[in-house]
Amino acid sequence: LESLGLHSNALTGTIPLELYRMVDLEYLYLDNNHLSGRIDSAIGNLTSLVDLRISGNMLTGPIPAEIENMSLLQIVYIDGNAISGVLPSEALTKMMLLHEFQFHDNIIGGTLPQALEGLK
Repeated sequence: LESLGLHSNALTGTIPLELYRMVDLEYLYLDNNHLSGRIDSAIGNLTSLVDLRISGNMLTGPIPAEIENMSLLQIVYIDGNAISGVLPSEALTKMMLLHEFQFHDNIIGGTLPQALEGLK
């Protein structure tokens, strides 16, 4: 499976661990649901992912450092959750193809990473 679109439904609970085993996924749309809990570090297994949209949920905790394995990401929408911690500076430096990064309406602290300067 290369594309999974489950956006704008009434899905609840956490993101299932089985989803992180779908290593051929290029497009994952889980935005505008009622998903909660943390984003598991296994998200780093999705190395083929180009477009990740998980905005408009109730996700909490920090963004796992393992997203640095997702170097093909071009679009990331994580806005409108309760994500905390700091922006993953190390991971951002490895996402050379990233051109859309929506992270507003969360609980992010710290300073803006210098890695943001290198994004095109």
